[in-house]
Amino acid sequence: MRVAPAYPRLGPLFGAAFDRAIAITLRSWPWIIAITIIDVAVAWFQLSDRIADLSDAVWSFFAAANAARTVDPNYRMTGATVGRLIVVGLATALGAGVGAIALIWPGLYLATKLSMAPAAVVFDGLGAEGGIGQSWGLTTGRFWQTFLFGVLTQIAIVLPFFVGVLIVGGLSSLLISLGVLHVEWDRAYAIGVQIITPILLYGTQAGWLAGLYWYQGLKAMRDAEFAVA
Repeated sequence: MRVAPAYPRLGPLFGAAFDRAIAITLRSWPWIIAITIIDVAVAWFQLSDRIADLSDAVWSFFAAANAARTVDPNYRMTGATVGRLIVVGLATALGAGVGAIALIWPGLYLATKLSMAPAAVVFDGLGAEGGIGQSWGLTTGRFWQTFLFGVLTQIAIVLPFFVGVLIVGGLSSLLISLGVLHVEWDRAYAIGVQIITPILLYGTQAGWLAGLYWYQGLKAMRDAEFAVA
């Protein structure tokens, strides 16, 4: 009697993702340093935040490729894949945004149903439309588990950075009050936040790995159901 695969246990899944992300992020140190320098320069010279947002977005593509290379060491991110990821991201944001305008729940529903589309595009090489269809199908009947996975993933990514931001805020106030720093608090805080950018980049890498593991789990369950049928 064949037993269908169970949902991946979230504790070990996150543990594996965040543990593996350490080595991957450290190996990408030239990019981490370059992006951090750009972000700090944006805060130092009070440039547009969009520049920092763009540099962080570039890392997301590198993180996706890094995750894919844990499965296929020869994987290379192409311009076409980047374009598909942008389309999928815009479609997800638009759907979630429109849903949120009406009610919060429709936005969360659409965001969850489309959450596996980036993984389908990167790891299976599907087009934007195919990735969206794949995500919709995989999360059918597995919505709540995927919703919980998404919520916990965001918390796991954001929480360490949020703690760092709180520390930066307190440290900035202390150094200014002691006369160590002679700049406005807002500027010192902005620079400090950008200095800890590597924490956020590490979280992004871990998020892509966690998404890969969850995506693989959903596909295994779907394939087992087809085999039984």
